[in-house]
Amino acid sequence: MKGVIIGAGSVGRGFIGELLSDANFEICFIDIDENIIDGINLDNSYPHITVSNDKKKLKWIRNVRAINSQNESSVIREIANANLIITSLGVNALSNIAPLLAKAILHRINTTGKAINILLCENLHNVDQYMQQLLLQYIEPDLHSVFLQKVGLLATAIGRMIPLATEEDKKIHPAVIKVEPYKFLPYDGFAAKTGMPKIQNLIWDKSVDFNYYSDRKLYIHNFGHCLTAYLANYFGYEYIWQAIQNNEIRYYVRTAMLEVAIALSLQYEKSILPILDHVDDLIFRFANRTLNDTCERVGRDPQRKLKAGDRFLGALQMCLENKVKADFVLGGVAIGLVVLANSCKLSDVNDIKLYLEQECPLIFDDKYKREKSLLFASFKFFQNKFDTNSFFHLLEQHSIKGVI
Repeated sequence: MKGVIIGAGSVGRGFIGELLSDANFEICFIDIDENIIDGINLDNSYPHITVSNDKKKLKWIRNVRAINSQNESSVIREIANANLIITSLGVNALSNIAPLLAKAILHRINTTGKAINILLCENLHNVDQYMQQLLLQYIEPDLHSVFLQKVGLLATAIGRMIPLATEEDKKIHPAVIKVEPYKFLPYDGFAAKTGMPKIQNLIWDKSVDFNYYSDRKLYIHNFGHCLTAYLANYFGYEYIWQAIQNNEIRYYVRTAMLEVAIALSLQYEKSILPILDHVDDLIFRFANRTLNDTCERVGRDPQRKLKAGDRFLGALQMCLENKVKADFVLGGVAIGLVVLANSCKLSDVNDIKLYLEQECPLIFDDKYKREKSLLFASFKFFQNKFDTNSFFHLLEQHSIKGVI
């Protein structure tokens, strides 16, 4: 079996490469970074280090090679012969690979007639729809139906935390990667157009809409992770593990994540208990000091993370729509808006109001007057400090009986 992984970055090498290697796949990476490509091709392997607070495990991912995405003929040939394709590029790079990927898939269909599944390992809600739109732009309209019959675009929920390799790490090997032990990858099997190979820890849960897993990832994991990074700013912490060990930060983040957990349980009519376990497992994993995951990495790009439907405003909207009292989520959104305001020079509350009118119009509905008032009061409060006791006083000023 051969897997083609488009994107030899953190997720590609740190997560997908390991899963395919454990399943005895031949692996071909497609990337543009010559240092990574040369490192992988040096001896057709790379070191993969799993780290936790009490141990470290090194193994080599073997039977791998890498090619440059600018080598069009090689890319087309590899995709034509693949049993599974995976993208792990990062959302912003998908549009760059779409023309070549569309061309390669059409060549595959024309020469082999075989269907193919593409696992989309990207942190984007509805990434399957987004990728379909990108690819169809480069395919003649009369071939759209054939493409849709032959190509499965399968969303995934990337839960493994993988920090960027440091310069010190790269001294070990140019393609070295460090990861946490967590290695489960849920995917949307309903979107498959051909049989999926058996790969341990690649999970299709037929009992629930896949959006349950993507919402859990984005609105609990990503939201809590990023909120931790933003709260770290108030204390000057460099690493996520330092921030989550602070009692105030841990209490605030966990409470906000629990509010979203209640909303997720209601949204998908799933038991709250495993979701609560997941929240506590995440808090434990955030404290993995050997990852040395930086707050800068986790919190970067607030312009994207404060967009409609992303981790902050998406979590808030799910809480509102499910009538969950979400005071700590509202405060978390306010903290995110403070970071956004500082990065975009939106210091005026009116600027934030205009921003929210575009990105989260639901908050201006008359039935959410209290939530809107609390959000703007929290924004003003968190511009100056983070203090849970003072925040509780702010909540008392906006007290009202919640549904939950």
